[in-house]
Amino acid sequence: NNRLSLSAHIPYCARLCWFCACPTKHTLRYEPVEAYLKGLHAEIATVGARVSRAVPVTALHFGGGSPTMLRPDDLMALKDCLTRHFAFSPEAEISVEMDPNDLDDARHDALAAIGMTRASLGIQDFDPKVQKAINRVQTFEQTRGVVEAARARGVRSVNCDVLYGLPYQTLETMAETVRAVISLAPDRIALFGYAHVPWMKKHQTMIDEAALPGIVARFDQMSMAAQMLVSAGYEAIGIDHFALPADRLAVSAREGTLRRNFQGYTDDRADALIGLGASSIGQLPQGYIQNMPATGEYLRRVEEGGLAVGRGYV
Repeated sequence: NNRLSLSAHIPYCARLCWFCACPTKHTLRYEPVEAYLKGLHAEIATVGARVSRAVPVTALHFGGGSPTMLRPDDLMALKDCLTRHFAFSPEAEISVEMDPNDLDDARHDALAAIGMTRASLGIQDFDPKVQKAINRVQTFEQTRGVVEAARARGVRSVNCDVLYGLPYQTLETMAETVRAVISLAPDRIALFGYAHVPWMKKHQTMIDEAALPGIVARFDQMSMAAQMLVSAGYEAIGIDHFALPADRLAVSAREGTLRRNFQGYTDDRADALIGLGASSIGQLPQGYIQNMPATGEYLRRVEEGGLAVGRGYV
């Protein structure tokens, strides 16, 4: 009765958000993305050949970067490739990290075509001053349109990411953002603290350190946001997640079956998680593995028909 979870990493964005600490690349050209997808298809074939078809895939996560920057036909071709090389359960959960700035009707239709069951939207903050300071301009109306488009196509679950500790955030602006997020009625909300690590992520040097809230202000922002979410009917899960009582995450928390992986808290009960793509992380019964982070080295390995694993932890 083994079950498998897959995570596919798309390490490209059409714009670079200055707060981001994810392994990602900014590109204004689509050619590098096409070359990367060719390699990702090769890795899927190589890994899929080593996995028994008797093991069903019960969860698939498209992460980034921005998976939604893929052209609609490329997104559908990627899902087709995965379906050819792995045995998917008919009830498989398929989640996609979404940047509202990428999305149009054709992409929404492609997401529906690949069977997306959970839309995960990065919001961060709705205050225009904060958005400008982190290079992530995204209106509430734009975000609401994406949520409505996903739900209109049958998506059962919506997750929103909100950050505290961002430049120019105050208790007042944070409260406005949380109220706006609650009005969207997402099934899950992740409330993360901004990690300022410019020595690791050079683009974070674009953020004015003098505008960052201090440690006490960060704690106050987190506490207030958490209280607002609980007052609105969300159940607090662990240190940074919230879910409506009927959501599977909240049910798992109550039943004692909640798990945590590198993506956060999860109700995924698969026996193994295989990461596909540059820098992706796998979680196996015997330990952890990570693919080569540099896309050039990743592509060289997978196009030679080998595995892209760069390191592991037993």
